[in-house]
Amino acid sequence: AVLKMNKYVDLYKTHGRQTTESRLIEILSLVQEKVRPIDILGKIFDNTYGMIFPSLNVKQAEKIITEIHSTIQDNEEFSRLQISWGIAGMEKGSSGFELMLSDAEEAAFDASRDEAHPVIIYEN
Repeated sequence: AVLKMNKYVDLYKTHGRQTTESRLIEILSLVQEKVRPIDILGKIFDNTYGMIFPSLNVKQAEKIITEIHSTIQDNEEFSRLQISWGIAGMEKGSSGFELMLSDAEEAAFDASRDEAHPVIIYEN
């Protein structure tokens, strides 16, 4: 899965680096509370983070992402960041990790343009 904070640059320009970094830490803390110890969270770009959910299928990952998104949106300050999510799965035995990550990033980008659907799934 990919988490994309679409208004990150606006927050950075308006409130500066320290406030922006504090918000990111708070958001990522919320994410870490919802994921399992075996799940992996990593930074891709300044405003984009990737998550790997070993042993979960796409629907199970969607449930976790939807819960995380709801928690973030319940916080007025965080909801202004317009967070979007992309989810992609990889079939068992497939060696296409880069393709899966690319699909998840593309899904997050598409979700960023569609505020009504902040979570988009691309399945191979």
